[in-house]
Amino acid sequence: MMTPRRPPAQGKRPTAPSPSKVFSAGDVDVAALLEGAEDWDWDDTASDILSPKRSPLKKKRDIQSPSTYVSETCTRCIVELISSESSEYVQKVLKVYSSEERRRVILRDDWVIIDVRVGDTINVLGTFTLAVLSSSSITQSITITAKSNLLILHPDLLLTATALSNAPQCRRKPLLSSLVRSTSDTTPALVWGNILHEVMQSCFSESRWETTWVDQKIDEAILKSLNELVKIDVTIEEAKHEVTTRAKGLLAFSERYISDFP
Repeated sequence: MMTPRRPPAQGKRPTAPSPSKVFSAGDVDVAALLEGAEDWDWDDTASDILSPKRSPLKKKRDIQSPSTYVSETCTRCIVELISSESSEYVQKVLKVYSSEERRRVILRDDWVIIDVRVGDTINVLGTFTLAVLSSSSITQSITITAKSNLLILHPDLLLTATALSNAPQCRRKPLLSSLVRSTSDTTPALVWGNILHEVMQSCFSESRWETTWVDQKIDEAILKSLNELVKIDVTIEEAKHEVTTRAKGLLAFSERYISDFP
């Protein structure tokens, strides 16, 4: 048996408003809303999380100019005397002279095993300091370690990075490879190209492209390359004929591409 729902008591409002009801300004008690307004903290209104805030401007970072590179002081010396000392450090002491001035170079750490000999030319990268020695002949000294300063042995002998990559297997291999080259690596095209390159470089440096000048430079370049001609088994006359034939286009090249004005 169903019981009919009791209607709400007269004079009482429902606990929740209907979603379809529209409120007006007259439904708000303004006096109750503004009660105690004189005690409000108006500065606190800026902390309203619903109000958009403008992020503070970021300070521009000062862009520092790159520091100027200062190269190390390079001193060229010739080894005059070598002595080994074993005190606190295992070290090798070199007595060298540079510009009629005798100096002292102390090698420590891995530098001790360097194969330096009397009469060798070395370059020392670093700053010498006043030597505190009883001998008056040595005025300045420097210590070369794994962390500071460098020593270059035989600085006039230039080796490529490719040649140095073979040094761990044999320290003599880079030097021997540069002195004794395999004849199988030399081809006629390589020899003609090297000679023609030298001739063309001479023409550029002197700004001369006439036939007599080119022939003269060909003869000079061939005489400098006699060892290469031996490797490819070619006579001087055959080499001159080959290079002269390949150099015929130099004059036309200069007339077309070389000018005092663009």
